Amino acid sequence: MRSHPINPAIEFEELNAAPSFPENEVNVLTKTAFSELPPELVANLQQAISNLDLEQMQIAIGQIREINQPLARAIATCIKNFQYEQLLNLIQDGSVKPDPP
Repeated sequence: MRSHPINPAIEFEELNAAPSFPENEVNVLTKTAFSELPPELVANLQQAISNLDLEQMQIAIGQIREINQPLARAIATCIKNFQYEQLLNLIQDGSVKPDPP
């Protein structure tokens, strides 16, 4: 930890240049896990993350929790850690696309 340059009473952890997923979530956050979810649900999560809409993210996580609790927990942790880009990359790399209307 380092002290804040203006107020030494404030300490903060240094961030890595390239944040990674927590170790216990590596096996849960997979393209396969996302591909097993309903495409519309994944699209809703993707849209919520893209729009930085925390309320919609929570709704999507709640729906995912009903299907896959460990995945929902891992997604929630990533969102809490502001790892939006990593989640979007997993979703997009998994080629998860909603069915056309």
